[in-house]
Amino acid sequence: MSKCLLNSTFLCQNVAQKLRSSFRTAVPKSVPAPLSRRNVTVRAGEDMEDEFDMSAVGLEDLYDLVDASEMNSRAAWLPGSYSPEYLDGETLPGDFGFDPLGLGADPVNLANYRESELIHGRWAMLGVAGMIAVEASGNGSWTEAPLWAVSEGSPTYFGADVPFDFGLIVAIEIAFMLFAEGKRSQADAESRLYPGGAFDPLGFAKGKNEEELNRLKLREIKNGRLAMVAITGFYSQALVTGSSPLANLAAHQADPWVENIAKYDAILKNAFP
Repeated sequence: MSKCLLNSTFLCQNVAQKLRSSFRTAVPKSVPAPLSRRNVTVRAGEDMEDEFDMSAVGLEDLYDLVDASEMNSRAAWLPGSYSPEYLDGETLPGDFGFDPLGLGADPVNLANYRESELIHGRWAMLGVAGMIAVEASGNGSWTEAPLWAVSEGSPTYFGADVPFDFGLIVAIEIAFMLFAEGKRSQADAESRLYPGGAFDPLGFAKGKNEEELNRLKLREIKNGRLAMVAITGFYSQALVTGSSPLANLAAHQADPWVENIAKYDAILKNAFP
């Protein structure tokens, strides 16, 4: 009788799901010798007359296979990569199992990283929008913004003079940041991340069910990550070319064969010997 090799995860998943629905709450956790992290191969006849031996396989082993299969059947940051157990793809918005260094294995660290990523993403979105808006409106570029402080000139806001000196502006910024950080430290974890109220002036989150809120959270974290990549690119671009994003784009469009990364090959070689 010809034999076929069935995929162990697929077969065990079907068996375990049936067993789980009927017996998981009734079956004790103690099982035969665990087979976790082992390859389980089951051979069966095409007519399924042969009964495969399940005596060496505990139910918890099958449950582990199902859990691993479900966890790794979702979208991953790298095709073929495996997600760590603490990243289940459901608890955290935008979770694609990316933690190659295992930095989030500690639940406390994972919560801190989640909060830091969201906050930095929001700052990056504000920064990118500000960099583009000022330059697009014809009021200079972000690379020129700090020059007034260095040259002892007058600070400006969208081209208009600001009646404050550098020290007063720094003091006001510190005061506002201390107030915000103080309020943030008094709130619970979820309120710190999504305070709502005055921080949702357009009411995007009002009247939304859980599914809609999760969709908004996913969009926010995705755009925040993209903004962090963008602002890193803006800084790198300014260091290499000494120019701003829109100015570089206009120069490249005007003469793409000259205004490109090859023009700055010598600078890049000196920066990264």
